[in-house]
Amino acid sequence: MPVRDKMIAKRTAKNWSQEKLASKIGTSQQNISLIENGKRNPTLKLAKKLEIVLEEKMENLFPDIFLAIETTKCNADNEEDQKPA
Repeated sequence: MPVRDKMIAKRTAKNWSQEKLASKIGTSQQNISLIENGKRNPTLKLAKKLEIVLEEKMENLFPDIFLAIETTKCNADNEEDQKPA
């Protein structure tokens, strides 16, 4: 399933429009559209709200974001390991 399809599937399974989802989490329909189309990443606060109302973990809704975080974290850890003692 492509990256944002999980969010769309969860929203449509609840028979919610983008506008209805937006109103439930305090954002705009345009913002939901941008997130679903991969043109914008949600803030952590917004991702948490989506996790709650869509009943799906953030990691599953936005795996690309969490993959980037883990990659960055691993790279930082590797840099620390390579510093001279």
